[in-house]
Amino acid sequence: MNELNGWDLGIAPLGKWKRPVILPGKGKCIVCGRSITDREWQFYRTCDNWKCRNMRWRRQHADRERRNERVRRHNKSFEERVYVLRDRAAVLQGIENQESYTPALVPALQRALTRLSDVRRSAFSDHLNGLIAEARKEPMVSTDERLFGAENGVVPEINSLSFSIAENACGTCRGFCCVNGRDHAYLTVETINHCWENYPQLEAHDVHSVFLSHIKEWTFENSCIFHSQNGCSLPRELRSNTCNEFECHQLNQLQKRMQKVKSHQTFYIAMEKRIVVRYTFVRA
Repeated sequence: MNELNGWDLGIAPLGKWKRPVILPGKGKCIVCGRSITDREWQFYRTCDNWKCRNMRWRRQHADRERRNERVRRHNKSFEERVYVLRDRAAVLQGIENQESYTPALVPALQRALTRLSDVRRSAFSDHLNGLIAEARKEPMVSTDERLFGAENGVVPEINSLSFSIAENACGTCRGFCCVNGRDHAYLTVETINHCWENYPQLEAHDVHSVFLSHIKEWTFENSCIFHSQNGCSLPRELRSNTCNEFECHQLNQLQKRMQKVKSHQTFYIAMEKRIVVRYTFVRA
């Protein structure tokens, strides 16, 4: 639903504490006001009197407690806003038992689809040719050994719950981490070797053609060359290790949290800065 898009959750980051500027020869004890050496100012901010240093420690402790309390209030206020958004969105979509949906925050990609230029296509083609040339010089390494270090070619099983969480979270985000792919798409010599391992019958020019064939006419502006309207246009077996294994901080935290809850119904919220861009309810 679009009715609640633009909801401001008010989660501007808290101001960071700034270290005082050291002015050589002008430092004074922050308690008694006596002139102190540059070394005392840099390490203690007080003179060598134990009473002043004890008072400074007490002030630091009080300041730390105030900052922690401010963070707790900030987090509590944000959590309340998230649940209000979930409840209102559930009413708009006619979803019952909204309490069973665990809120989950993910980044949001907001970029326009643009027609891929010949310059970008040419830049990727040159990069790909360089990788293929290097791959032909290096000995091929087994995929299992390279990625997992597994013995006898035994590959660990993929957790279906983790895969489902990643699929839904990334689908709501729509590829915020893909923007750095640009015209190289995170491809490496290992990626080319992996492709040759899966398709040993291909020649160098065939590998080049296979990758180019998956580039769509329309891609997201200034993002990965394979980042199209429906996600990554490159098959998973042709993607780099970075694309297949990377987890952003939000996804990593969500994976850990969802392993502990009984219900796997989730309310995904994709945000840019403080603004909700999109959201979706995902049933188990």
